[in-house]
Amino acid sequence: AISSIFYLTGSGGKTQHLLHVILFLDAPTNVVQRVISLDPYGLQSLANNQHDLPLHAACNYSPRNILQILNGYPSAASQAFANGYLPIESYMQSRVPFKREAHVVEELLKATNPEVLMRKDVFLVCCAMLSDKMKGN
Repeated sequence: AISSIFYLTGSGGKTQHLLHVILFLDAPTNVVQRVISLDPYGLQSLANNQHDLPLHAACNYSPRNILQILNGYPSAASQAFANGYLPIESYMQSRVPFKREAHVVEELLKATNPEVLMRKDVFLVCCAMLSDKMKGN
């Protein structure tokens, strides 16, 4: 399959899609969009044989690419990482210093299955965290 050219194998033998790598490196949006256009199935690829999708990488390392990843594969918003966090939780708790933006939180919340949000009490936690972030705390 042509999409196999988009998979990279690291020195430890772990294979992942190019999309994960460029999101980890916070690639420009036009580069990410080009990779998606060449291999849209990459939006559903898992990193390191775990449950981490490209949306997870964007929420942690590449906030400028979140919305285009989310638009390409919205159901990823309801899928937890290997560590159990939803993408919105990772976005709000990322250790990478970037400004959390209300419109991104809103889009992640809209895309996440409400049952998943309520089951994890994520909605209230994210609202509280967003309020703190917007105040500059």
